[in-house]
Amino acid sequence: MTSDWFAAVVSVREDVMAMNMNTPTFDDAPPSPRASETVLQALNAKANKKPSVANLSLGGSKSTAMNTAMDNLVKAGVFAAVAAGNENQNACNVSPASAPLATTTGATTIKDARASFSNFGTCVDVFAPGQDITSTWIGSTTATNTISGTSMASPAVAGVAAAILSANLAWTPAQVEAELLATTTLDVVTNSGTGSPNKLLYLSC
Repeated sequence: MTSDWFAAVVSVREDVMAMNMNTPTFDDAPPSPRASETVLQALNAKANKKPSVANLSLGGSKSTAMNTAMDNLVKAGVFAAVAAGNENQNACNVSPASAPLATTTGATTIKDARASFSNFGTCVDVFAPGQDITSTWIGSTTATNTISGTSMASPAVAGVAAAILSANLAWTPAQVEAELLATTTLDVVTNSGTGSPNKLLYLSC
């Protein structure tokens, strides 16, 4: 993952092709008009590539336009994993985490506790590891960095969704999400936050 506003690369599945889609930088983040337009263009381009899974490690204040675009992406047949946000607040207050059809991901620590920064609440669908995650980084083709955030958790959900979809190519995003949530580990996340589902991402090897 390159930053909160760039597409993520995750190694949950080595046999899944990743496609990078550039979005705004920290200095021009949603919901600013330019940033929102750029994200919407990326979402529209992604909607034409199915079957596929999208990860959006980005967020901003709640935006009806952003949520609508996200839901339209899912309706077009693309599973969308999104970061819940890192403000330790209700995820329903931010976008695209509050988009009804997106699969919103909170972050956990290495001890399966909700990370202190992770947003929470009824708009969260699942938790995944998001503390001290090592991934790709900017600077070179071999650069890595170890950071924490829900932006590191949602790519894991996207990877598991890709694994499910690869075995069930005709499935809709709703079916993929249902299978993903059905295989989660229940009631192991401590301090999950008011309204949050106590579901931890699970990948069967």
